[in-house]
Amino acid sequence: MSLEDLKAGDEVLLYCGGARKLETIPQIETVEQVTPSFITVKNKKFRKSDGTEHSPFNGVYSVDRIEEYTKEERDKDREKILCLLGMIKWDRCSNEELSDILFAIKRINNRIF
Repeated sequence: MSLEDLKAGDEVLLYCGGARKLETIPQIETVEQVTPSFITVKNKKFRKSDGTEHSPFNGVYSVDRIEEYTKEERDKDREKILCLLGMIKWDRCSNEELSDILFAIKRINNRIF
C-alpha cells in the first residue's frame, strides 16, 4: 500500500515537525478524508505525492509529514507492546494505577465481547 492507496479510516504514521525537532516518534493517526491530491489527518492536508504537509510556511518551518502504517510495522509494534506488558512488575503498582489498568481492560473487553 502507498499513500496513493489510502482511504478514510486507514491508519498512518504522523511525524510532527517543528523548528527544534529533527525527528520525532511518530503518532498513529486516522485518515479523515482523501481527495485526488491530498490526505487529511488531524484537520491538516498532506500531499499524496510525498506525504508532506500542505502549508503556506513550507521552506520556513519544518512541517509535519505522514507515512503509511504497514501491516509489518503494526505486527512489530504489537510484539513490542506485549513484551513491555510482560515486563511490568505488577506488585510495584499502586492501587490507583492497578484500578486504572483494570478499568482500561474492562473497556477493551466490552468492546471485543
